[in-house]
Amino acid sequence: MKKREKKQKIIEELKNLFSQYENIFFISLKNLKVNHLNKLKKELSLLNSKLKVAKKTLIEIANQNIAEILKNPIFKIPTGIIFSNRNIDLEIINLLDKYKNELKLEIIGGYLNNSFYSSEQVLPLAKFKNKDLIYYNLVSNLKNNLIKLVFTLKHPLIKFNSVVNNIKHKNAR
Repeated sequence: MKKREKKQKIIEELKNLFSQYENIFFISLKNLKVNHLNKLKKELSLLNSKLKVAKKTLIEIANQNIAEILKNPIFKIPTGIIFSNRNIDLEIINLLDKYKNELKLEIIGGYLNNSFYSSEQVLPLAKFKNKDLIYYNLVSNLKNNLIKLVFTLKHPLIKFNSVVNNIKHKNAR
């Protein structure tokens, strides 16, 4: 098979993967050995996800939305792509977090719900077991902040209310 045919086959495979899978995670391949990569591929297949390694130019041709993201300097290193079909894929994030420590895997980021998120934005999700816990944490943090805001504003609002009432009573006389 000629080089051009090989490249075209890879582009078609990538296009197919991009159309089939919702979420995409980018990892650095610079510290990974082949046996580590194979171990990661095996675990990803158990989660119905796939790991693909291809040149950035072929990835850019296969998906124009990703092309702009790949121009970021953080993608200068050899990059692997993990394709996943879950809404908020905590299992994949937890697996990547595990390998981050175990194999010194470097997570570059994720393309989730049509937006790119850096590793600093994706990895904190690893502390949650499921998406219900994320929602619970979000709601409780919002509730706590609203309680603090109401408590902080309570005294000035009481004073403001009494000033407005005094003005109202003076104007009524």
